[in-house]
Amino acid sequence: MAQTTRCWNLTLKTIWATFGGLPVYVSRLGDVVYTTPVPDGSQPYSSSVPIARLDLRTGKVAALTLDAIAAEPDPEYRRNVAEGYDARNTTHDWVALPGNRFLACVTTTLAKWGCRLDVLNRDAQFLYTLQGVANDLIPARSRDGRLLYAIGNTLQVWDAATGQRLRAIHDPLWAKKGRYAVNAFLTPDNRETVIVTGKDDQTGYPHELQAWRYALNTGKRLEILPLQDEH
Repeated sequence: MAQTTRCWNLTLKTIWATFGGLPVYVSRLGDVVYTTPVPDGSQPYSSSVPIARLDLRTGKVAALTLDAIAAEPDPEYRRNVAEGYDARNTTHDWVALPGNRFLACVTTTLAKWGCRLDVLNRDAQFLYTLQGVANDLIPARSRDGRLLYAIGNTLQVWDAATGQRLRAIHDPLWAKKGRYAVNAFLTPDNRETVIVTGKDDQTGYPHELQAWRYALNTGKRLEILPLQDEH
């Protein structure tokens, strides 16, 4: 089954980009997307799976690998590409934070699912661990770098400077309506979050997607919007 990803603008009404492959990461400026080709619809869990970097402005696609990242001398390049990796593809992963710090996904055993999220300084010295339950994925950063957030069955939001968990949002209505959280985004002013939910169609892919808006400071649900196909 072919996988197609669509990107909406902030009004959730206009599709501005459509591309194939398993979605991994869309850059902060929305001009680059990292995807994993999955022609047979299977979910990759190996570090050998190639990552494709798609420039949405030019349509140019470049293949990336973990080895290529390690050999690349430009730290800015490594930082940007590392943000595009799903932490399930490797036992260790990291992203850069403001103030010469790094967020590392640390696993203690190969058999353990998920990871502990530690913040390190530029010399790889431990500073603190993010409060709350460890997540399978490296958290994303807010536009201003002040917040970190990750979605599992709960949206968790942390203060990037201290690791303190500021908000956890899990809406009981998701389960009542047979839905689960697929992805989450913060608005540029960090006042709201949009959590994308879907239903399981027994193929491993969500369908009947909806966008659920919440006030970040209170966790109050503000609106539920259907995400319609461009057709």
